[in-house]
Formats: sequence, structure tokens, C-alpha cells
Amino acid sequence: MPESIGFCEKHELPLDRNGECELCRLSGMPSRPPPVRSGFLAVIIPVALLIAGALWMVSAYTSQPASVPQRGVPVPGSQ
Repeated sequence: MPESIGFCEKHELPLDRNGECELCRLSGMPSRPPPVRSGFLAVIIPVALLIAGALWMVSAYTSQPASVPQRGVPVPGSQ
């Protein structure tokens, strides 16, 4: 624990060896705000969902052949 010389009048905390209060020293330091999140995920996620939906629709319509050949013994009356 730092050696206290006096008390800060503003924060009522003990002063360190340099005669500074911890809160006064911290408030004097310039702070940087956190980086602003870009809308990257807000754009990428809907675009990815749209692309996945479009690919699903295309595959749903193109993967089924027009006529499926019947295999096995033909059932009478079906032709």
C-alpha cells in the first residue's frame, strides 16, 4: 500500500508519495472510447442468408429430374 501523506479534498482518499489521489490521477489520463463496431456483421449475415436461400431454391428446382424411370416389374394398368 502506498504511503499516505494527506487526503484528497475532492475524493477524500489518501494521497500517494507524489501527493496525488488515485482518482484524480485516473481522471487526468485521456481515455479512448472503445472502437465503434462497424455494421459488417449486420450486412454480412443477411446477405449470407439470402445467398443460402437462393441456392436452396435453385437446388430444389434443378435437382429433380423431369421424369423418373420406373424400376422393377411394371404394374398392370399404370401405363
